Amino acid sequence: MINFDSGIGRVTGYSLGGRRDAEAGVREVLKPLESWGVNNHTYDASFGSDNLDFLLEGVPTLDATMEEANYLPNYHAASDTLDKVDIRELKLHTVIAALTAWGIADRPEPLGKRLSPRRTRCPRQRNRPRSAAQVAGLLGRMAKRRPRPQTLTPAPAASRTFT
Repeated sequence: MINFDSGIGRVTGYSLGGRRDAEAGVREVLKPLESWGVNNHTYDASFGSDNLDFLLEGVPTLDATMEEANYLPNYHAASDTLDKVDIRELKLHTVIAALTAWGIADRPEPLGKRLSPRRTRCPRQRNRPRSAAQVAGLLGRMAKRRPRPQTLTPAPAASRTFT
């Protein structure tokens, strides 16, 4: 699952949702864009976006991480209008998303196996959350018990060009 839902700035990589098994494949897929600096991935998992259901079902998720831009001041606000769109970045995001999807689909093997519910470490029977608020609360408590996410060593920064 590829998700671009956490900003409008320059893409620096993907949050891999704890899936170390997906890292090598993602790096391979993004190799053609290495000079753009998009191979700086983290193992953390974000829980406030469209990837949550896939993550809980054990599907590998790639949540694009981006540099800060004017996203949050306009997020779900009346000021969130078309004139705020950075067309250049939108084009770059489109290329990165398309190359990622194409590269994963073209691989001889899956990016990562689907994990069983037991492996996702989310209570799923008797204590299964019934609402998004309960899921957020449950995951928040789980995150507090775990050490801070480990960030991978970033690739050397290079300028990106797009024509």
